[in-house]
Amino acid sequence: PHPPYAFIDLVTNPVSPGGPTASTDFPSGGKPGARITLDAGVAQLSSNMIKHIITHEIGHAIGLRHSDYFNRSISCGTGSNEGAGGTVGAIHITGTPTTAVPLGSLMNSCAPSSATGEFTASDITALNALYPAP
Repeated sequence: PHPPYAFIDLVTNPVSPGGPTASTDFPSGGKPGARITLDAGVAQLSSNMIKHIITHEIGHAIGLRHSDYFNRSISCGTGSNEGAGGTVGAIHITGTPTTAVPLGSLMNSCAPSSATGEFTASDITALNALYPAP
């Protein structure tokens, strides 16, 4: 059982054979995902890439989906559609792009080694729409 407030438990797993990986529980029951799992290989990355990965996974924990869910090759170089938008959780946030470009969002499926881990203007628009200032 988790406490009634937002709680994220960072867990480190052994290194994955395909390189550093991370995953997150998605929100459930009105609460953010409770667990972000990083494999130990993440510790070998640059501090900017670690920041990017953790921030990206927190995005998933609060309900954000990949901005290039419709074509992972935009940020990964290869890949396909992750599934139909409206039926598997991709709801457009007003004011954000309906297309994706490399480094256009922390929520792109993949990030190049040049990623800074900083929110883009589109990310900030999405966060302000979902969590407006009181």
